[in-house]
Amino acid sequence: LNTDGAAQATYAIQNEIRLMPGIYLQAMARLGVSSGVMPESLRLKASELRSIETERANHIAVGSLSLELPGVGDLPYSLFHLAMVDRVHTRGFVTCGAGWTSLGEFGTTSASVEAGLEQIVELSTLGGMLSVTIKLGFATPVRGEGEAAFYATISL
Repeated sequence: LNTDGAAQATYAIQNEIRLMPGIYLQAMARLGVSSGVMPESLRLKASELRSIETERANHIAVGSLSLELPGVGDLPYSLFHLAMVDRVHTRGFVTCGAGWTSLGEFGTTSASVEAGLEQIVELSTLGGMLSVTIKLGFATPVRGEGEAAFYATISL
């Protein structure tokens, strides 16, 4: 809620189904709505799309379906005595998203779709007190304008 009476809400849901030991089917959906006129910096963005640049909008819908596969090798193992590699897994995904300025435009714009792969490495250091997750991935547009993109993220 801002001083002009505009409000914004985002709803998200995600779940995973274990298909086999170490193999999971994951689904995620996010819906964002706004009322009133939001400043450009506060408008919603489909940040899950990495290879397609989407404009900020007052209303968005994003969905993702991924298949997570286990890594190979013995875990955990020491990484130069600086950290322990606790888990390594690979994820293939398809993500789609669209945004609208007003609810009247819903359904008039086509969704952007991308597909990709990412490698996820989970580390722990300082005797397990600090966890670090590193994602290295590649995403390419299936529908919509964009370019194939490599990306990396680090989260604590």
